[in-house]
Amino acid sequence: MGDKSKRIQEHAANIVKGFLAKQSMSLKSSVFSLPLPAKQKAALYGIVVSALSHFSRLNEFFLEVVDELSQKEFNFSLEFDAEHVIALYELLEGPYKADSKKTLKRKRFPTFVRRFIVHIDFFRSKYEELSNRLPEACPLTAASDMPLFVRSITAKLNGKPDDLLKNVYSFENTRKNAINFSRMAKEGTVVIQDRASCFPPHVMMSALKNENLDDYEDVCTLDMCAAPGNKTTYLAHMLNELDPHITQKAVELNRRRYNLLRRNLDRHPFSKGVITYNKSCLDLTDSEKQNVTHIMLDPSCSSSGVVRSVDAVLMSHVFGEPDLGKYTTFQKECLEESLSNMPMGRFLVYSTCSVNNEENEQMILDVLPLAREHGWELVKVCPELSTRGNDIASTNDSQLVAECSLRFEPGDTGNGFYIAAFKRTIR
Repeated sequence: MGDKSKRIQEHAANIVKGFLAKQSMSLKSSVFSLPLPAKQKAALYGIVVSALSHFSRLNEFFLEVVDELSQKEFNFSLEFDAEHVIALYELLEGPYKADSKKTLKRKRFPTFVRRFIVHIDFFRSKYEELSNRLPEACPLTAASDMPLFVRSITAKLNGKPDDLLKNVYSFENTRKNAINFSRMAKEGTVVIQDRASCFPPHVMMSALKNENLDDYEDVCTLDMCAAPGNKTTYLAHMLNELDPHITQKAVELNRRRYNLLRRNLDRHPFSKGVITYNKSCLDLTDSEKQNVTHIMLDPSCSSSGVVRSVDAVLMSHVFGEPDLGKYTTFQKECLEESLSNMPMGRFLVYSTCSVNNEENEQMILDVLPLAREHGWELVKVCPELSTRGNDIASTNDSQLVAECSLRFEPGDTGNGFYIAAFKRTIR
């Protein structure tokens, strides 16, 4: 094995270390930002994803043998870390699992891998012995079986046009298509976007058109949690066709994500004029929100419906189910702000990429009394679709929420998703 392959394993351990530390950069960004040839980047990404998909299995295995390891002459930590993940994956599940100890010793592995080779016979015999008791690897094949959805900005696309969503096309999810559309996305001619996440802007536009306004001079939209900006730019595209003078605002608290939002908005001529705020949507001043009429709220959530994102699937696999409380608290605060402190607000669309009732139907049930107090009423989202919400309490209000909500289960056409909407008449 040459120095290039050795460096790939070293890079892999560093990237896994960052992932385990919950650093903000995605796995793909971590890999493809490195100054490596394209083939090496592809190989590195494959190692990282495969190793992390075996994380629970390898971690459980290491815990099973750690007592025996402590009695052997090992000169490395007995705490399971990123180097352990890469070394064990490569030697027990990866490309070197069938190589003899003699063959492995001749290869130029990083030091952290070579430490395991000294006792490779022990590891392999114990791994085979424990194999049936260990967790299965995390499956990552579902996303590749789903169509690839692409939203056209300026490009003429020959994919299958969506029945409901304007400018959205589906394609076979092949590597060639993914590479081609990724290049076009960087050029700003298309956006690769999960189909379900296109619905909040679509719902907003349907509401605007149903108002049958003579002009849109007083319309001002607000995306309360906007980064990375896919929904914002889709809405901007459609608003520009309806009336290019409509005021559009977007908010993002995190500075890095705000910069990403701004870059994505500036990439397209119709979204360059979006007014943006680098602050919490809960901290908008009266003057910043006094003219807001239509609100799009997609707050941070558990992402429990996400199956397309490798990072999200692996995060759930490695760290387990997140603490819903930290999400539901913020979600409720955002909804309460939207329903009670937007004096000119007359339409609100709420969405999450979660499948948990607590973040979806239960959240809407919890704010329903406040909504009614301020003159809001639930409206049925996309009545032409049959995928309604869950009736979680068998009460009149619970049935109302279920009937008015829109739900996509993971794998229907993409990620799991939930949408609810409110409207009110401003006298």
